[in-house]
Amino acid sequence: MLDPREETAGCAVALRGAAHDALLPAALPEGLATCARLPCDGASKQAGATAVRTLDRASAVRGAFTAPGRDQVAWALVARADSLPAAFALTTMLVTEGDAVVARAEPEALSHGTFALGKALDADGADELVTRTTTAWMGEGHVDAALVGVRAGTLVERQAFADLLVEHTGYGAEGEADVASRLFLVPAGAAGPAAFETESFSRGCR
Repeated sequence: MLDPREETAGCAVALRGAAHDALLPAALPEGLATCARLPCDGASKQAGATAVRTLDRASAVRGAFTAPGRDQVAWALVARADSLPAAFALTTMLVTEGDAVVARAEPEALSHGTFALGKALDADGADELVTRTTTAWMGEGHVDAALVGVRAGTLVERQAFADLLVEHTGYGAEGEADVASRLFLVPAGAAGPAAFETESFSRGCR
């Protein structure tokens, strides 16, 4: 279902001109992001929100996310908030059908790492999304994944898969071991219901 070592995992979309201008208000209709969980500057904190005028990156996956047989697109959009440092990415997700937004997730409820959609997966008649989040901190790189579905017009995380890839690159990494795990969905059968399994590999840093 997902191999985190594949750096090209995800379906990137070029954000230019009309595409960018149409997606920005769909992602953030009021052009604002709440500062409740963001490192905004003083003025924005006092106002309770900061302006968002730019989308940096996008990935998209086509599927039927709210009901079987629908022709929909799920989007992961990385925005830039005015009062945030350049390195800080604000991610939002939504599902569109034609020109209408039929489901969304609040950006503050999602990880702030480098975020991408991997693929659509049909586990219960309606499609779910496999998401991929990459973060780096203090000489460690991590790739996490999640299974995300739509419930009552909201995108919600149904199952999380942490540390599918862990890489050590900082000082003292010689004593640490990198770990890579592949994620599989095993279909339901005589042995039992459908289940997720991981296959992990480890190596010492050299």
